[in-house]
Amino acid sequence: MKLFRRSTEIDQDLLDRRLATVRLHLLVAMATVDGRMPICELDMLHLSVEALASDLRHRDELEELLFELLDDPPTIGRAAQLVMDEPLAREHSATIVKDLLRMALSDGLVQEAEQRLLSRVQHAFAMAPALCA
Repeated sequence: MKLFRRSTEIDQDLLDRRLATVRLHLLVAMATVDGRMPICELDMLHLSVEALASDLRHRDELEELLFELLDDPPTIGRAAQLVMDEPLAREHSATIVKDLLRMALSDGLVQEAEQRLLSRVQHAFAMAPALCA
């Protein structure tokens, strides 16, 4: 029986939670940037919460965050700044860009605002300072 988690497990859990938060912010930004949200995008957000959550409590936290973000969606600038401010996101840039592209394509058409957001996030990844080992 395991009573305590090692600190590396705790650290990894915190990193996973931070990354999930960043990804959810960016996904909501993509879903809302064009001023409309078809049901397919809303469904994809809820499915993303399920996929990003590490456990039931984390899922509930992400669901609550999702509703907060839908009330006050991140702008293109806020989304790009989040990428710049969160070094952890840079390590997962390819996955994040794929997430955003999948969201943009979910309704079958990539809108101009969605293209701008994707371009801004990719540029932010390119401009983010390199991580030191």
